[in-house]
Parts: sequence; structure tokens; C-alpha cells
Amino acid sequence: MPRSELIQQLQHSGYAARAEYEWSQFEKSYQLEVGASLPDNAATLAVSSLFGRSFYLTNRLLLNPQLATPLIQPDALSQAKSIMQFSSELEQRMQEVADQKQALRVLREYRYEETIRITVRELMVLDDYDSLGRERSALAQACVSAAVTYLARTMSSQWGQPVNSAGQPMGFTVLGMGKLGGEDLNYSSDIDLIYFYGADGNNFLNGDAHGKSFHEYFVSYGKTLTYLLNERTADGFVYRVDMDLRPEGTQGTLANSLEAMETYYESFGDNWERMAMTKARPVGGDISLGERFLKTMSPFVYPRVKDYSTIDQVLDLKKRIEQSLQGKHSTGIDPQQANYNVKLGIGGIREVEFFIGAFQRLYGGEIPELRTRHSMSALEQIKNFELIPEAEYNALAQAYRFLRTVENRLQTYEEQQTHSLPRAKEDLQALAINLYPKSESIQAAVDQLQDQLLIHTECVRRSFAGLLERSDVA
Repeated sequence: MPRSELIQQLQHSGYAARAEYEWSQFEKSYQLEVGASLPDNAATLAVSSLFGRSFYLTNRLLLNPQLATPLIQPDALSQAKSIMQFSSELEQRMQEVADQKQALRVLREYRYEETIRITVRELMVLDDYDSLGRERSALAQACVSAAVTYLARTMSSQWGQPVNSAGQPMGFTVLGMGKLGGEDLNYSSDIDLIYFYGADGNNFLNGDAHGKSFHEYFVSYGKTLTYLLNERTADGFVYRVDMDLRPEGTQGTLANSLEAMETYYESFGDNWERMAMTKARPVGGDISLGERFLKTMSPFVYPRVKDYSTIDQVLDLKKRIEQSLQGKHSTGIDPQQANYNVKLGIGGIREVEFFIGAFQRLYGGEIPELRTRHSMSALEQIKNFELIPEAEYNALAQAYRFLRTVENRLQTYEEQQTHSLPRAKEDLQALAINLYPKSESIQAAVDQLQDQLLIHTECVRRSFAGLLERSDVA
């Protein structure tokens, strides 16, 4: 690898001076820590892609240069890791954990190590958008599952093992919702979770539960699980956990029995809550219990009789989101204005998701193939069954992947939950160069970003607004 190629990559990072300085510091630190220079190869070039493009991951490399060592091994970056690979690696580390403090550290170290690897794979375009989203989601699932396994061991030693009337262990399931459930997680997403257990009772084996109920046990379990994942320590955090999608939202109990879950969604669940269930996927604990719940929910999530009021509710919900956005920030709605919000603004990511969700709710009862959690897979099935023309599918798929790529690059810088384009001119220029490093000039990169943004958001808004025509025809 010519040295000039590495320098050129740093200069095209968007923050060239910072990238070059921090890379020089990193090279020196690596030499001191490892006792050898970085190899002059493609893997080193790939690691350098983080500099000027991800400040928080660069800081981790500067603090611990040895994190780069696994990345410069042969084939370390070429292939995505599966959920089985993540789980096997993390479970092996967690077996050595002696207490909760150590569990917090191990979970965080592993998550950041793998986030560095995945981010390099994205920045170097070593895989496609959908595969990278699935890999990020698999990493999150492995972390959730490892935390559940650790808790099952420590909680049972303290409380005893909750068992049913037949003496079998009582199941506990973590449902992944939203982008985790849909296997399309961002770099700085919340993970939306719901906790539930098999049945109420109070029968514990080999412990001292002091007459407490399963409900008390699993609420305590859920609180500790959330803490393990969500708490910010000196090592960072694993994932921000959002529990607002559980029954009754923030007013609801943290963990419900299976029966309580079924009763709530069958009797009280709003349309939007049932649409949220199109993404639900068991990601930790008793997976078979989770699948059993989702099978029971299927007729309510995908009704056999089309309810076109779903479209009106989706349109109304999006209108309220825009009003809230405008009220808070006075900007962010219009893609032609500064600080456009690629998630919630006009023609943004949320409109594509609502568009897909409306079709799933309308037609999923009679077309089982639409009942897929992954947004782009669902959109492809909507096209395959000729519910939308192929040209509209292609335009929406390209728009969604473009908008999500922009969102991911925004979040890669500082690990913040940001969805808005930078207000500052120099930051917008840096983002544009990050996305279009081969542009002839900085202004050409900015022009390309703005042009693509208008093309894609206009396409999305056109399709989303077309939902109203379907409702009117019905």
C-alpha cells in the first residue's frame, strides 16, 4: 500500500487536519504499545478510514491502540459475523465474569470492539447496506442475550429458580422492537425492548424468594437487565434501552405475564401498537415463548379484513410528528432548509417505514409473505405481489438506503442520537465529503448531497401522500 494512498484517505475524511494529526499520534502509540509498526497493507488503510469520520471510535483507538490488532489480521474485515459467531465469542468472555461490575465492563468492551470493526467495514464499503444493518443488529442481539444468560445465573442463585406447576423453569423473553426487531439497527439507535414471562405464580426452587411472586422477580430481572445494557460507565454503555413500547408505555409495569400481554393487545392495543408488532422479534431468553406470543398476536397484527382506517391513522400520526418537530425546532421538516431531519422530516425515513407498515397491516392477513420484519424485504414483497409498481419500489428502496446511510454517517461521528443535517457550513461540507470522497471539490460533494436529498425525499413524499388516495378509493 503506497503511503500516499493512506494520506489521501485522511485528507478526504472531511476533517483532514484532525484526521492526519490523530493518525500520526495513533501510529506512535501503536508502536509503543505493541512493539511493532502497523503493517503497510490494505487492513491498515481500512483502519485509517475511522480517522476524521468517527471521533468517538478514534478516541478509543488512541486510548487503547491494541484494539487495532485484530483488525489487521487476514480476513478480519472481509466477512460479516453471524449471530452465532457474536454469541459464541461473547458467551465465552462472560463465562469468566465474577460479578456485576465485571459483567458491565465485558459487555461494553465487546460491543465497542465489534462496533469499530463493523464501522470500518461500512466506511470502506466492504459490504452492502442491508448486510451491515443485519450485522449491527446481530451484535445487539448477542449482547442482550448474553446479559439475559448472565442474569438467569445470578438471579436464580439469589432468589431461586422460578418454576411452573410441573417443575419446569419459567420462561422469560425479551422482544426486540423497531430497528432491532427489523434487523436494521443504526450506529446510535435506542434498542426498543419488551419483557414478558410465561405465567404468574410464586413457586421457586433452591432459593430464598421470601414469598415474592414471579411478577416481582421478573420486574427485578428486567430492571437489572436494563441497567446492564443502558448504564453509562467509564467504559461507555452497551445500548440505550427504550421500554416505551411495552403495554401502557411508561405507565405500564416493566414485565408482564404472557396472559397479560395477550389480553392487552387483543383488547386495548391501539392500531399503531399493533403496527409496531410487525417488527417484533424474540432476541433474548426463551425464544420459543416469544414465538408463541407472536403466533397468538398474528390475527390482530395482520387482520384478514382490510381496515383502511389504518391509512388515516398513519397519515395523522405523521402529521403530528411534523407538528411536534416544527414546534420544537422551527426547522428540520423541509429538506430544502438547514438542519433537515432525515428521520422525521418530509420525505424522510419514517414515511418509508409507515408506508411499508400500512401495506403490511392492510394486506398481511391474506398475504403471509408480507409478514417480514426487515423493511427492505417487506417492501420487496409488496412489489412482488404487485401492490406497487416496480419503478416505485426501486425509487423507495434507493431513497430509504440513501437516507439511512446519511443517518448512520451522522451518528458515527460522536455516538449521538442525531438525525439532522449539520447547521454549520464546515460540518455539512465534512459530511458531504464523507459520503462522496471522490467528488472533484468540496462544493461538488455538497451539491451532490443536496441534489440526492431532494430527489429521494420528493420520491418518498409522493408515495407516502399516495396512501391517502388508496384510503379514498376504499
